[in-house]
Amino acid sequence: MAIYNKENVKKYDGLYESGHDHDYPNLDLVRLAAKYFIDKNTNLLDFGFGSGENLFHFHRKNFKVYGIEASIKAIELVEKKIKQKDIKDNKIKLKKINENDKKIPFEDNFFDNIICTSVISILKSKENILELIQEFHRILKKNGKLIIDINGPKSSFQKEGKFISEDIYETNIKSGGKIKVYCPQNKKVFSNLFQDFHVDELGEVKFNYFNFSEHEYIACVRKKN
Repeated sequence: MAIYNKENVKKYDGLYESGHDHDYPNLDLVRLAAKYFIDKNTNLLDFGFGSGENLFHFHRKNFKVYGIEASIKAIELVEKKIKQKDIKDNKIKLKKINENDKKIPFEDNFFDNIICTSVISILKSKENILELIQEFHRILKKNGKLIIDINGPKSSFQKEGKFISEDIYETNIKSGGKIKVYCPQNKKVFSNLFQDFHVDELGEVKFNYFNFSEHEYIACVRKKN
């Protein structure tokens, strides 16, 4: 499956194994979801849930929460947290995506909402990202909603990375490994990824302090049909 990158998964396994973790959900995601998603009697997929902080936020907001990850170490970390938080009755359902999977392992028209944060830049290419977005379209219900972000041209991924080709850079992650990342040069390039969706909002976030800088484009989109 093009959206599964064995090399990157191995490096992120190393990152989580070394103790990488987050306790708090993505603030921009929290704000956007509060305005954009309908939480009553709807389900939600967190694609690439990492250390699980967004999963737990939406569980507290009474969504029917599903999570999918390629990193087994991230899954083990979140399973441990679920046990520690005493979350019972399968209230947060986790799945692993595998190298040989041809599709995201959910039925067509299954989800009301999907979130995908800090994921698609590391899929290495525009083609891989488009394949994932088409899978999101398949598993979303009609008018189902997606909140998704991507690293922009002023992000640390690009500023500290080595130029490879158009919008592709090679950069380091905290575990010491190098990965290829995709960073579109403007919001129009990002918006053009969502041809089968209504784009309801397209914004960006930028900050720069100490030795850390970030720049992300964020889209709120709805399935057309």
